[in-house]
Amino acid sequence: MIKRTIKPPFKLITTCSLALLSLLLPAQASEIPQPEAAPSGSVSDVIFADWIEALPPFAASTDAADGRQGLIRDIGHLLADALDKKAVFRPLPGGRIQVELIAGRVDFNCLTSPAWWAQPTEVHWTMPLFKGGEGPIMRADMADAVTTIDDLAGKTVSLYSKFKYHGPLKQLMDEERVKVLRVNSIEKALSLLRLGRTDAHIEFTSVSFHLLEDPVYRKIFKVAPLRTDTFEYSCAVADRFIPYLDTINASIRRAQENGEIANLLRRYNFPNSELLPVSALNTRWSEARQWAPDEIAWTATSEVP
Repeated sequence: MIKRTIKPPFKLITTCSLALLSLLLPAQASEIPQPEAAPSGSVSDVIFADWIEALPPFAASTDAADGRQGLIRDIGHLLADALDKKAVFRPLPGGRIQVELIAGRVDFNCLTSPAWWAQPTEVHWTMPLFKGGEGPIMRADMADAVTTIDDLAGKTVSLYSKFKYHGPLKQLMDEERVKVLRVNSIEKALSLLRLGRTDAHIEFTSVSFHLLEDPVYRKIFKVAPLRTDTFEYSCAVADRFIPYLDTINASIRRAQENGEIANLLRRYNFPNSELLPVSALNTRWSEARQWAPDEIAWTATSEVP
């Protein structure tokens, strides 16, 4: 007797759905492992938080296709290239960045500091990229006389509404030795300065020096010698990139040693004082991953990264 093998029509196979197969073979279908939910981006992507309130030189609106550029994106591309991945930038308000990174919905928050985080030990940190500082920007005829914190005593100073200030400046405020006006924008702060309603505005020195590239501003304003706070910029890293930390830190060190980071900072008119020496970085970066709360309390300058 000849056995005949009956082959189902091709169209029947191609039109069968997975749902029908699962009904026919419920036990086997239920045992098929389901893929895990994808992390914050595809395997080939690195998602960077793009702080939407950031001022130049950290971020700036442009005519480019993606609408923004600046130091945050420059550093993001540098790290993504080191990982052989594509940099993707997710615009976020400052108050959401920490939550999104801890939840794994973004991978990196660059140009921040453990000192500014409420829970810095919940993420890992890269080695510092460079130094930063805050200080008064003032009318040009007043700035040179402000070299110590006591020189601000008796003056009216504008501060950002959403920022928290600590250290000597906070002590001056607590002692009511300085009058504070809260502002929501750099434009408002400069307007008050120009009109003589304030004597100084406390700003990131990198932002102030970038503003003074404009010759109109340079005639009116000047950065005072005083630094009310200093810190080091790093990147906070989400869990899925912890295995790559050595590669990331090696790329940062390489960019410092070959002058790539220094050239970026000079492009944005950063003061030379904020170029952290490589030798200092080599001895400090390993300490940046462990931050005790009492070390953070007096150095924090802002509630947002």
